[in-house]
Amino acid sequence: MKYLLQTNTPIWTGGATRICDTIHEAGIVGSLRWWYEVVLRGLDVFACDPTMDTGTDKRCPIELNEDKKWCNACNLFGMTGLQRKFKININRGKQVYEQTDQKQNINIKPSRCDPPRTTGWFLGAGRIAKDQKGLALLVTPLTSSEYTSNTLEVLLCLLSKWGGIGARQQHGYGIFEIFCEKLQNDLSKEEKLNKFINASKSPAENQPPKRRTTAISADMPNLKNFFFAKIKLDGLTVNWENDLDGVPAITNERKRFDEWHNHTSRIFAPALKNQLRFVAFKDDTGKQKKLFGNIKDKSGAKVNVSHIYDANGNKEVRVWGDIQDASLRNEFYIALNNTTYWQNATGCPQVIAQVTDWREKNGTMSSRCRKAGSICTAPCTDVESFLKCLLLGDL
Repeated sequence: MKYLLQTNTPIWTGGATRICDTIHEAGIVGSLRWWYEVVLRGLDVFACDPTMDTGTDKRCPIELNEDKKWCNACNLFGMTGLQRKFKININRGKQVYEQTDQKQNINIKPSRCDPPRTTGWFLGAGRIAKDQKGLALLVTPLTSSEYTSNTLEVLLCLLSKWGGIGARQQHGYGIFEIFCEKLQNDLSKEEKLNKFINASKSPAENQPPKRRTTAISADMPNLKNFFFAKIKLDGLTVNWENDLDGVPAITNERKRFDEWHNHTSRIFAPALKNQLRFVAFKDDTGKQKKLFGNIKDKSGAKVNVSHIYDANGNKEVRVWGDIQDASLRNEFYIALNNTTYWQNATGCPQVIAQVTDWREKNGTMSSRCRKAGSICTAPCTDVESFLKCLLLGDL
């Protein structure tokens, strides 16, 4: 199956030299796998942590009753002794600005907070499509299984609509749109999604006795705890990015900053994350760590913020994350609706930010959920209905 990916923000997959010298297939496959694990856990199906060697979530396989067992994620994406059930090829694209060394990163150092940031965020030259046709992504199943093709298709649609692909999504990278003739012409969208859900909840194909059924850890990313938001920005002035909080002052960095903006996206994620972390949650370091991670604890960010990109003639930002605490999720929702933070981040006092879409599995807080600006009248009480809310109409 061939897909075309339109890069709304640059894609980052990294490399041995810590610059994005090409789009590495491993980075694309890794993000697809991570999202599949999130969905599986949401459906109450165990998915291992392929980075762990010990503990209940350790990587597959495990030996039980003299037999190897593995989770559905490993069955599809492979593990030691089990081949991945598909291969992918993707265009190299081109860098959003020319970069040959890690020292050529762009340092965004926001100052509209107390105290100002002393280090800030470092952005490298991710890769974008060379032309309007987009990046060509070729997915080739290594079996004739409908399960493989359907699962990857649903995951790609989920990522293109609500999340991102590749690495460093918490730094604004990886927002894309997907185009495929089959997707656009397929009339059985609900049937496709139902097949995905049923297959994900069933034992791995051809391995009924061998699926791993370990209990799901409460600490692992789980779709039950996720929210997805889209924010439309009105009132941005021409060349507003020149007043971005943290725009580089050093000549060479400023040149790279300007080169980035020959692309349709605008650097923004560090400025907004700075407002959310160090202004909105300034007085609570515990909540700061829960939401945005902590280097000392080696904990990653639970919230991802995109750069600003074009969407249907509007300027849009995508925010999503895994916040298990419902009250903290509500506090974050309130912060996103505070226009002052958006004005401080953009440096544009005229900007108005509107959360047009907010989706979560939350039957008791339905007034928070929105579809295209209207309050949702049918809250999602389980992950199956949550997936349908996210995807039907977009597959």
